Amino acid sequence: MLTFIAFGDSFRQISSSNSGDGDFIGGTILTAIAYVYRMVLGDFDTNAFGSVAVGYVWILFFLCTLFNMIIMLNLLIAIISESFAEVNSVAEQASLREKADIIAENTYLIPNDKQLAYCATHRYLLCATDLQTESEGGLLFEDQVQLVIKALSAQADSTETKLTA
Repeated sequence: MLTFIAFGDSFRQISSSNSGDGDFIGGTILTAIAYVYRMVLGDFDTNAFGSVAVGYVWILFFLCTLFNMIIMLNLLIAIISESFAEVNSVAEQASLREKADIIAENTYLIPNDKQLAYCATHRYLLCATDLQTESEGGLLFEDQVQLVIKALSAQADSTETKLTA
């Protein structure tokens, strides 16, 4: 915005020096900023520059278009880079979530008798671990299984003592 105001004021000063129909801005700072904004977007009306300081107007024109286009392209690159980094940070999680959704969505394709024959109720013990915790010195899978076995044995022993008493 600062460059729009600076170039707009420069164009307004030169434009107001032209007499009569040579005033290509229209006199106010708002129309000058709008003129620079249109110029950055590609409205290159160079026929109405007037007769005063035409060389200086052309220099300002090239500097304005070049400088503001570079700023706009850098802004665009920054926005796209930020979006790309955000998407990459959750890409693996999103991929695994999509695979789980597909599996959950298509379970109706397997008949119930096949599901029950494949995985009978109360036959399997599933232990999930976080790989990062495991790599940082957390319990290994085998250690977790041993803890579960000890807990189940203790529970079975306490139940057995209650039943015999």
